[in-house]
Amino acid sequence: MFPTGFATGTNEVIGGDTLAARNLISGNALIGVDLLSLATVEGNLIGTKKDGTTALANGRNGVQVAGSGNTIARNTIAFNGWDGVEISGADSTGNRILSNSIFENGLLGIDLGADFLTTNDSQDPDTGSNRLQNYPVITSAQRFPDKTTTITGRLNSTRGNTFII
Repeated sequence: MFPTGFATGTNEVIGGDTLAARNLISGNALIGVDLLSLATVEGNLIGTKKDGTTALANGRNGVQVAGSGNTIARNTIAFNGWDGVEISGADSTGNRILSNSIFENGLLGIDLGADFLTTNDSQDPDTGSNRLQNYPVITSAQRFPDKTTTITGRLNSTRGNTFII
């Protein structure tokens, strides 16, 4: 765990799955969290005040990844000057971005390749940051009186693989 908002490391854990493990990673001039490989960023507030809804932006990216095998899960990542999460480097693969609340960042919520929007392509044969994974296209979202939600969409990607959306 890091008492400051800026951390670079390998095999590090920043935050955790309890409220006591949560970090406030906000108000930095540049990047909130800078990751290499095999690190976990979990349960933190990145770019917000402690209420999780008021801006206290990091100047650039909330989370910047330049390595492989990282997990970014269950964080609030908002109001950062650039991207919420940026994965850069052609060899940066296998990075998992799971169950985060990412909103109101200056550029993209998630940027693969540090090149702004990466367009979807047929069968997703790419190399590059997280293999330039295509993004899902949501065609409808319906909330029902029983409080269930049905989301319909499509993901055009590599055949025979399983993807978590």
